[in-house]
Amino acid sequence: MSGCVACPLHESALTVCVAARGPDDAKVLIVGQNPGKEEDLDGRAFVGKSGRLLDAMLADAGYDPTQVRLTNAVRCVTPDNRVPFPSESAACSHHLKAEILALKPDVIIAMGEVALKALVGPIALARVRGQALPLKAAFEYECEVFATWHPAFVLRRPMARSTVVSDLRRVRDRFKAQTKQAWKPWVPGASRLSKREHLAYDIETYGADGKITPETTQVAVCDGVQTFVSIRHFDDMLDQLTYGAPLIVGHNAWKFDDIKTGVVSDYDTMVMAYLDDETQPLGLESLCVKYFGVRGWKEDAGAPLGSPVLAAYNARDAALTHRLFPFLRDKIGERSMKIIDHCIRPAHRALTAASERGVWIDPDAVEQARVETQKLLDERHAAVLREVERCGFPPHYFDKELKTKVKHVPFNPNSNDHVGTLLTWLGFKLGTTKEGDPKVDKETLVYIDHPFAVAELAYREVAKRMSTYIIPYAKIAATGDGRAHPTFKLTATDTGRSAASAPNTQNLDRSLKKIKNAPPGSALLSADYSSVEFRMGAFIANEPTIVNNYTANHEWDPHTWFAARLYGMPELEITKDSEERQEAKSANFSQLYMGNGATIRDYLAREMGMFVSETRGQEIHNAWHAAFPGWSAWYDRVKDEMLANGYVEGLTGQRRHFGDLSLLNRVQLLEAWRQAVNFKVQNFCAHIAFIALGACHAHGLPVVDFVHDDIKFEFASLEQAEQAKPLIQKCMVDEPLRVLCDVFGVEPTVPLGIEFSLQQLPGRKQAV
Repeated sequence: MSGCVACPLHESALTVCVAARGPDDAKVLIVGQNPGKEEDLDGRAFVGKSGRLLDAMLADAGYDPTQVRLTNAVRCVTPDNRVPFPSESAACSHHLKAEILALKPDVIIAMGEVALKALVGPIALARVRGQALPLKAAFEYECEVFATWHPAFVLRRPMARSTVVSDLRRVRDRFKAQTKQAWKPWVPGASRLSKREHLAYDIETYGADGKITPETTQVAVCDGVQTFVSIRHFDDMLDQLTYGAPLIVGHNAWKFDDIKTGVVSDYDTMVMAYLDDETQPLGLESLCVKYFGVRGWKEDAGAPLGSPVLAAYNARDAALTHRLFPFLRDKIGERSMKIIDHCIRPAHRALTAASERGVWIDPDAVEQARVETQKLLDERHAAVLREVERCGFPPHYFDKELKTKVKHVPFNPNSNDHVGTLLTWLGFKLGTTKEGDPKVDKETLVYIDHPFAVAELAYREVAKRMSTYIIPYAKIAATGDGRAHPTFKLTATDTGRSAASAPNTQNLDRSLKKIKNAPPGSALLSADYSSVEFRMGAFIANEPTIVNNYTANHEWDPHTWFAARLYGMPELEITKDSEERQEAKSANFSQLYMGNGATIRDYLAREMGMFVSETRGQEIHNAWHAAFPGWSAWYDRVKDEMLANGYVEGLTGQRRHFGDLSLLNRVQLLEAWRQAVNFKVQNFCAHIAFIALGACHAHGLPVVDFVHDDIKFEFASLEQAEQAKPLIQKCMVDEPLRVLCDVFGVEPTVPLGIEFSLQQLPGRKQAV
C-alpha cells in the first residue's frame, strides 16, 4: 500500500498508508481517524500519545491485547493534523474494506466521527454511542459496529476517559451470555417484603407499545432475599417499601423515581457513585459492569409493558441497586457518607420543596427587560451592518436567482455562513468545524482584530440574552401559575456546586435578576452570603492578611481596604460605589482563582461596565498579590497535592479527580491546576450553603429559589419577612458552623456574614 496515490495526502506524508497494529486474526477491529505525527514517523497505527492512552483504556476495560487490531479510516497524516476531508476518507475506503474482509472481525469499534462515518455513514456519534450499528453494505461483510469517542478527544477532555472505558466494556460483553434474573410478581395483600437493613426499588415508565409514558407503569423492589415486580397496581408495594425497612435506596431516585412515586429515598446510589469518582459514568449499568463485572443489560430497555423481558429488566435494576448500596457505602467511607447525610440529602429535600413552590416571575419586569433589550439589539444589529458596509463587502453577495427574479438576501449576523464568508473575504484564515464549515464561534471571534468582529460579538451577547432568558421567562410569566419551577441538581458539576435547569434560574444575567420577585402584596427576601468564596478561600489558604483582619474586625471590608492601598488614599475617602472600590472588588473576586491582569480587565468590563488598559490590569494584579501574599504559596500547595494524587480533596472530604495528568499538555495542566484551586473553595462554600438549605427546610422556612450563595424566601408580608430574619441567620450561619465543627472537625477562622434584601410589589395581596 506504500505506493498509494489515491488522494493528495501521499505527497506530504512520510509514511504513505500507515500500517495497522495488532494480530492478523484479532476478533475486535478498532478503527480510528488517521495517523498523527508519531505514527507517520513510526509507520504503525496508534503508537503516539493517543495510542498509549487507548492501550491503557483497553486494559481498564479488560481486553486481551492479542484479540485487538488497531487501524485508521484514513491511512496518512494530514497537514497540521487537521480533520481529514470526506474525499480523503472515501479514497481510503478500499484499504479499510480489504482489511475488514481479510480479518473478518466479530465486532468493529469506531473511535470518533471520521471512523463512524467511514464505517456506517453520516450520523452523529453522540446519538448512537453504545448502540449496535450495521456496517455499510459497500464493505460486503456483515458485522456490528459500535462507536465511542476517539482517544484524542479524551486527551482534550480527560473526564471522558471513564465513558470510553465503559463503552469498550459494553462491546467486550456483547457476546457474553446474560445471567438469569429471578423475580416474582407482586400479589397485593399477599406479598410481603422482608424487613432488612435496606430495600432498593426501581421504576419503569414504558407502556404496552414499549414507548415512554408520563406515568409510572411498573415498580420492582428488592429486599435482599427476593425481588418483586408489580405492573400498574403497586400502591400496596410502595406502602410496604416506605414502612418496611430502615433505609430506602434507589439509583437516580432523587432526580427521577421519587418524583414519580412520592417515595422519599434515604440514599441515591448515583449520588454515592458521584462522590466516589465524579468523572465516571454514573449510570447503573456502567457502575455495575465496572464494579461487579456483570454483563450489560440495557439492550432490554423499551420492552413492552407486561412482558417478561421488561419485568426481568426492572428486577435487575432493583437487585443491582440493592447490591450497589453497601458496596459504595464501604468504598466511599464514613466521611463521604457524612457529606450525603449532612449536606447533600438535606439540601436536596429543601430544593425539591423550593422547586414545587416555584419563584414568581414578574411579567412587568420581563416586559421592561424585553423592550430595553430589543432596543439594544436593534442598535447592535445596525452597528454590525455599518461595519459590513464600511469594509466594502458587496451588498448583493448572498442574493439568490429565482426563476423570475433575483431575491435580495441582506447580510444576517445570525448566520454562521454569512459571518464566515465575510471574514474569509476580509482575509482571515478560520478553522473549520467537523462538518467542514468555517468556525465563527465566540472563541474564534475574540482573537480577530477587526471592528466587525467586535460588533458581531456585541450583537451576539444581546441576542443570546433575548433568546435564552427574556423570551423563555416571558412565556413562564404568562402561563400556568406564573412561576419558574426549575430542577435543581446537586451532583452535576465538577466542583460540587448546584445546578438548575428548565429553566436555569441560577444563570440569569445581572440586569435580569429583578424579574424574580414575589406576587403583589407578598415579599421576596434574599439572604446572601457576603463574599463567601473570598472569605472561605482565605481561610482555606490561611492567607494571613485577610484572616488577621477579619479576626480583629468581623465587619472588615476587604474591598475598601485594598482600594485604599491600591490608590494610596485614606479608607474614609473611599465610598461604597466609587470606582476605586469597584476596581478593588473586581480584583478580590477575579484573582481568587489564579487570575491575572486580563482576568481583572474582563471582570471589570463584564460585571462593572468599567474598562482599563492591559497595563493597568497587570498593575492591579501585582498589587493584589503584594497585599495578600498567602495566595501564591497556597496555589503551589494545591498543585503539589494534585500532582501527587491525581485529585485534590476539600475540607469536608469530597474529591475532585483529574485522571492521568501525564497525558495533559502544558495548557491543560495549567487549567487542571486552576480547577483544583476553584474546587477547594467552591466545594467548601457549596457545602456550607447545602447545610443552610437543609436547616431552613427543617424549620419550615419557605425557600423558593437558590443561587449558590443566595437563598430566596417568599413571605405573605414584609412583617413576616422581617420576623424571619433571626431564624434565617441561625440557619445560614450558626447551623453550618456547628455542623462543620461537630461533624467534619472544621472550624473556620473567618466569619460568615449574611446580607438581606427585600423586594415587594405594591398592590392587592395575593394567595401564595
